[in-house]
Amino acid sequence: MPRLTEIQSVQIVALLEAELSQSAVAIRMGINHSTVSRVFSRYQETDSYRRRPGQGRSRVTTNREDRNIVNEALRVPTRVARQIGK
Repeated sequence: MPRLTEIQSVQIVALLEAELSQSAVAIRMGINHSTVSRVFSRYQETDSYRRRPGQGRSRVTTNREDRNIVNEALRVPTRVARQIGK
């Protein structure tokens, strides 16, 4: 699922401050009402539109492993992902 851009977060807060309901903002922006609530809560807590640091999944592979995977796929293009990962 795509993340909201900072511009979208600014728009959400602006619409809420213009006294539109969270449901109305969600419909207008084409997103879930819980997303609107979360963005506004984050804005009130941090006074920022940016995501908190450390969000998202941790990396599983290193940059070196990524390069090795790409090189192996280029070297033997008929291999499937499971074979390359072993």
